[in-house]
Amino acid sequence: MNAPSLIAVVATLLAHPVSAGPWEASVFTGVQNSGSSSVSGKGPGGVGAFFFSTDWDMGSLDGMDYLGVRAIYWVDARNGLALTLTRSTAVATATPVAGVSDVSFDGTLTLTADALHRWNANGRLKPYIGLGLGIAMPDARVTFATGEIERPDATGFAAAATAGASYKLDARTSAFAELHLSHARYDLDLSSGGSLKTDMTSTAINVGLSYRF
Repeated sequence: MNAPSLIAVVATLLAHPVSAGPWEASVFTGVQNSGSSSVSGKGPGGVGAFFFSTDWDMGSLDGMDYLGVRAIYWVDARNGLALTLTRSTAVATATPVAGVSDVSFDGTLTLTADALHRWNANGRLKPYIGLGLGIAMPDARVTFATGEIERPDATGFAAAATAGASYKLDARTSAFAELHLSHARYDLDLSSGGSLKTDMTSTAINVGLSYRF
């Protein structure tokens, strides 16, 4: 290919850039809050059965903020399928019952498969909603008054609902804000033979960026 032909090809590509495809990758962060819930279970030795109600502090124990990533495939102009992964932390704020001194879920990873629907697909501002089901994988820590610390590995059921809007910045990039509701159920088996059960419902206001390719 001679130089004039190469220049002509480059000029054509610049004048008619390749359009973005149906895939979209997003990264987001936000402010998360959780309501109160009950915690029940059975501890080792003389701790026995326990039950208490608590609020949850959603601040991170290790300095990492609430974060999330999402991969979307738009089946058509209005409907899409997504995988959403978030990392969050919850620490019981109530003074636990005798025998239990601390309960926390640090670095919980929640993965959901979501169905999305959006409006005004060809416009700059696109409202959307989504529903998802999946799993929650907490890094749980239960500290007993005896000094014994349990860190059980567990996987719980998770569900999520999302409502938001994205704003097109250019052909491939958009910014978005959304309200993200999630619910997780934990049923942990402790190595000491004990157990711990709780349900947690949280609300997050997320902001993020998406790139379409």
